[in-house]
Amino acid sequence: MAIGIFIMAAGMSRRFKAESNQHKLLVSPPLFEEALLTLTYNRVKEAFKEEEIVIITNQSEPEVTALAHSLHPHILTIESQGLGDSIGIAAQSLLMGDLAPLRALEGLFILPADLPYLLSETLILLKGYLEKSESPIIRPQFHHIPGHPVGFKAMLFPQLATLTGDLGAQTLLKPELTRNISVFDPGIIWDIDTPEDLLTQPGDHQWYNAPYLKVNRS
Repeated sequence: MAIGIFIMAAGMSRRFKAESNQHKLLVSPPLFEEALLTLTYNRVKEAFKEEEIVIITNQSEPEVTALAHSLHPHILTIESQGLGDSIGIAAQSLLMGDLAPLRALEGLFILPADLPYLLSETLILLKGYLEKSESPIIRPQFHHIPGHPVGFKAMLFPQLATLTGDLGAQTLLKPELTRNISVFDPGIIWDIDTPEDLLTQPGDHQWYNAPYLKVNRS
């Protein structure tokens, strides 16, 4: 079963820029030398073949696009105002056959590019579940908190192509369509929105006690 992945790097990073004047995907977390986008991409390439990966970038962020081109040969640069727009445009290109490396896919994962602590082993696990599950959607969860990436079988590609706005694919994540996979990987929920998010890493004591991270430990 051919499974691909979109790395969604088309966001404007407004919250991060408001505090640092930098795009978050270009910043290196403490203890790392690579930029966020590079870290996320390196995790993905350990689980997916080169021809199974496309990085989605925004025309309004040329520095992010330049970094993406330095990492990977398959880049789709679009004009987008939100995650839903980005997914919709990318899925339209997929259905029209414009994304040559992703032709004849039977499944697709959508991964926000700001999850640098995601484990490649988790991606491999999820890929296997999407291949074998009868459910059209696969989503990981950590301590009952849903995370990313979310996998969709080809029957849902037309619905992905209709998405707009800033809510991503949330409208498609119906309980009767979605199989939740419990993983011991806090990286699936640790996205980077502000500079403060870089001060801790998943699994650190401070991270588990973050006031907005309501982990169910029962």
